[in-house]
Amino acid sequence: MKKKLNNEFQEVIDFLKSLPEGRRVYIEMSGIWIEVTKEEAINYLKSKINEKEA
Repeated sequence: MKKKLNNEFQEVIDFLKSLPEGRRVYIEMSGIWIEVTKEEAINYLKSKINEKEA
């Protein structure tokens, strides 16, 4: 299960990396959609992976 979850996160991270610079990215946090940069979105997902592994 953990491996599958990490693979899903990694697929999203790879997709985000493929987006052109300046592309708007939104993430949902506590019911609120927030505009972030690609790098912020990638870092957020990486932190979620680390949370799940802990």
